[in-house]
Amino acid sequence: MLSLNARFFIAAASELRAMQVILDNIPDKTVALGDRDREFIQQQVERMISAIQAIGARSSYRSAERLKLALESDDARPGYFQISQGLADIESRFADHLDDIMLFVVSSEEAMLLGAADDLVEEVGFSERFPNASLEIEEAAKCIALGRTTAAVFHSMRALECGIRALAKSLDIEDPLKPAEKNWGVVLSKIKEKIDDRWPAKTRSKDATAAKVVSLHAHLDAVRVPWRNATMHVENVYLHHEATHILRCVAFFLKELGSHCTETGEDPMMASLG
Repeated sequence: MLSLNARFFIAAASELRAMQVILDNIPDKTVALGDRDREFIQQQVERMISAIQAIGARSSYRSAERLKLALESDDARPGYFQISQGLADIESRFADHLDDIMLFVVSSEEAMLLGAADDLVEEVGFSERFPNASLEIEEAAKCIALGRTTAAVFHSMRALECGIRALAKSLDIEDPLKPAEKNWGVVLSKIKEKIDDRWPAKTRSKDATAAKVVSLHAHLDAVRVPWRNATMHVENVYLHHEATHILRCVAFFLKELGSHCTETGEDPMMASLG
């Protein structure tokens, strides 16, 4: 899908109309272009070509390039009528291009959702610590902007899965190889076992790292059934406010996880030094 700057679209249409109006006021279109008029129209055509190229109107672009070459020729300088015909051909092809495409418009608030992960989660360097999760967060935000809110929750769950794997890696839990072992419930159970083994319940309250890991595990376990499991069934459809809430919660969780480990399970302080 093409991300279109509306100003280029308006510029292309405006340049075409402006030049046609100028040529319509030429009384005798059979004569060759004068030097001043040729220079002026060349400048206008070059601006128009840039605008047409920016919106991907290839047929109009090729027609405009032919007109540009005709204007640059000193052997057979075109007349006003030939220029007018060339512009009419470009305009016709431009109209055909608009028939072949669909234009979607997002509001200024929705346009903010098309930004980079660091901007979406409001944390510089987040995408470096969580590259795969960042991609999923960006996709989730784009889906919300384009009204595909259930798909947004799906991407949010993929981002959260990156977090689960990161937490497991930080505890020296190897990535599961068998499909059945990749189940969230299985991975969270292994994380719980590792927590209990490394920090016995009677002593973990005095360990800041243990408290952090226990809290992260509790958050993941709490959303496993209502979010992750529910998202995998076709009966569930998420509305805009629901998808937005879930994405924000996932982003908040990953930011919290980022103070404990990176996506590869490394200590964030050590990762920044290396």
